[in-house]
Amino acid sequence: MLKYIVKRILYLIPVIFVISIILFALLNLMPGSPEQFMVQCAPNQSQEQCNQAREDFRIRNGYDKPLPTQYVLWITNVIQGDLGESSRFNMPVADAVGPFIKNSIILNAWVLVMSFLIAIPIGILSAVKRYSFFDNFWQVFSLLGISMPSFFFGILLIYLFSMTLQWTPLSGMITTGYQAPNIFAHWWDIFKHMILPSTVLIIGSLAGTIRYVRSAMLDIIRQDYIRTARAKGLSERVVIYSHAFRNALIPVVTLVAFSIPALFSGSTITESIFQWPGIGQVLIRALNEQDFSVVLAMNMFYAMLALLANLIMDVSYALVDPRVKLS
Repeated sequence: MLKYIVKRILYLIPVIFVISIILFALLNLMPGSPEQFMVQCAPNQSQEQCNQAREDFRIRNGYDKPLPTQYVLWITNVIQGDLGESSRFNMPVADAVGPFIKNSIILNAWVLVMSFLIAIPIGILSAVKRYSFFDNFWQVFSLLGISMPSFFFGILLIYLFSMTLQWTPLSGMITTGYQAPNIFAHWWDIFKHMILPSTVLIIGSLAGTIRYVRSAMLDIIRQDYIRTARAKGLSERVVIYSHAFRNALIPVVTLVAFSIPALFSGSTITESIFQWPGIGQVLIRALNEQDFSVVLAMNMFYAMLALLANLIMDVSYALVDPRVKLS
């Protein structure tokens, strides 16, 4: 197992380099230039002095060099742990985006765990009780969840639970000016702020996951070995959970793995609605202000998440499918 994982990680290295080349080239095709945002002209500066300051900045940071040379300098710094300077935060990119990545991980990890803890049992029961009221209810729920945009649910929940009932905080991650007496009070305050944005994301995730699990289970329970298990006199619970569910997990593994990058990239709008200080807000602001270093770092983060999800999927296949061997 360890040898296989190491081999797959080594295979990912050239893929990461190719992705970095593509992203670096695409971002350099964007209109504008870094020095226009990094070097602001003072009111008492002449236009000539301002242009000279920007030119000095270009030379100092290597922006005057050919694009391949710029990439080599950038990737060398990245390997050494230097992601560049953020024009918006006026600090190293790693220090600027690190706290926001942590906040997004807190939110999306909770959403991922809760989504599958809820969706998998519902999907199984929907397949077992096909065309029943239970199944029809969740099919309608799934259609609504898929068809309705996340911002609609977000605005609806804010109006109902924050403005009308005042049960939950309106936005943010922590209460302004609140000094938690202990670590438990601190995390409870974060959890209260996380209820609404996580609910919106869970609804969107449940909609597709329930249908996916239901479809996988329906395909499995029609197989001959399921009829054989029932003919042997095994209880329905044993047939469903010991025989059918184990095989239905195989396609579900793919969904779980690719839900990781999908959640992070898809939570941008939700984070903006609820003012959750995650990477979604940082990416939007960086794009608006053309903070090239942050945009490049964020896109590399998303690419790494996708590659990590692919690795998790391959390893998980061997754990749930006895036909797959890690060799």
